[in-house]
Amino acid sequence: VALEEAACVAQFASVSFYHWVMEGLARLLLLRPLLEQRPELPLLLPFTGKEGSFIEQSLELLPFSLGTRRIVRYPSAFPRRRVFRIGKLYYANWDAVGLVGEPPHVLLHSV
Repeated sequence: VALEEAACVAQFASVSFYHWVMEGLARLLLLRPLLEQRPELPLLLPFTGKEGSFIEQSLELLPFSLGTRRIVRYPSAFPRRRVFRIGKLYYANWDAVGLVGEPPHVLLHSV
């Protein structure tokens, strides 16, 4: 899959409930201003391989709409059969907080 630009919240273990809620949703909140500014910007979301997963259910609870046309499913489980080539990637990150680099607490309160 070739994309000129995309935003991404997929990461290590992002199909794990804990990692999705604590990190994936936090990254999504950090990207919110960009996503609202650029409604055409594709968004790579982790895909568990199952329709209606907790990831998809959590998106319905967000206080803003992502729209369905922009979402690109990133297969996060093995075997991965899709290769992505992205010219410019937007990825939300934060400086390490504590021992394991968890997201800032202000983001966790937003989730």
